[in-house]
Amino acid sequence: MKFYLHSTLQIIICLALLATALAADDWKLVEDGGDIKIYESDWGGYSENQYKGVSVIRQPIEIVAAVLADIESYPEWFYRCSEARKLAGDKAAVLDFSLYIVIDAPWPFSDRHAVFRAQTTVDAVSETIVINSVAQIESEIPPHKGYVGITNSAQQWNLEKLAPQTTRITFINRTGATGSMTAGITNLGSQATVHQSLINLKTVARHPRYEKLANELKTEFK
Repeated sequence: MKFYLHSTLQIIICLALLATALAADDWKLVEDGGDIKIYESDWGGYSENQYKGVSVIRQPIEIVAAVLADIESYPEWFYRCSEARKLAGDKAAVLDFSLYIVIDAPWPFSDRHAVFRAQTTVDAVSETIVINSVAQIESEIPPHKGYVGITNSAQQWNLEKLAPQTTRITFINRTGATGSMTAGITNLGSQATVHQSLINLKTVARHPRYEKLANELKTEFK
């Protein structure tokens, strides 16, 4: 099984920005839950901030990757996600795909929806998996009356194998305000998304349904 790269100018730019964000030294610790730490940093040129969560999970890296590949399960663990699916006709690899997602926004705001393009890099030498997801333009989002489209967002999952049964997860989320939401409200949502998604992922990763796909992913490290 191989992962394939589908490059567009928008994705290249966003991936470069995410790489810079991950390496930035100006992250400020804003939450310390012991096993989950949340950091905040300025998002250059935007009123909104970007958020980074770091946690260590007692699961093999292949299990964590399998959870991220199981799109239909996202409503079980991704914060406020009410619907998620790979786009019909997408023939890409397990962790290289287009994803449609709906976010249940709190009252009085309208629900959000978006199409993200996910790309994966597997490094067998450093034993890491990096998944970058970039929101696509408005015309790529299936029309839905009452939903607000998210087009200014990018996320990164960085998985590092610390031991056969231990993985460090770094999740970076940057999302611009949409509709009537202010930058302050968007920041609260972005921070909560990072924190709660990491908490929930740790729980869902225990499910045995991920073992089969995890065994397939092990071939990437041989």
